[in-house]
Amino acid sequence: MASVAQIGTSTITGRVTDPSGAIVPEVKITVVQKATNFTSTAVTNTEGIYRVLSLQPGEYVVTFEASGFKRIVRDGLELRTGETLAVDTAMQVGQVTESIEVQGS
Repeated sequence: MASVAQIGTSTITGRVTDPSGAIVPEVKITVVQKATNFTSTAVTNTEGIYRVLSLQPGEYVVTFEASGFKRIVRDGLELRTGETLAVDTAMQVGQVTESIEVQGS
């Protein structure tokens, strides 16, 4: 069995929950590399887990959006070559037009 390495790329993954710790499926995740504005998207599965693959090293902003919850923006996330960065998030009940911004990792 052959394996293919994706040299120089990284992954952002995590689990999204609500304030009680229950999983939140169908959360839209938008990942933007700050230097290039390159955008990737994902949606949480039935376990509340998402994974964004093949990202270049650099600084990222990750946005989480779901109906019935406030939008969460995680800024200043530094991704290194070959790294898998876990970004777990707890959504807060509210309108998607309301935002919570978190700086740093």
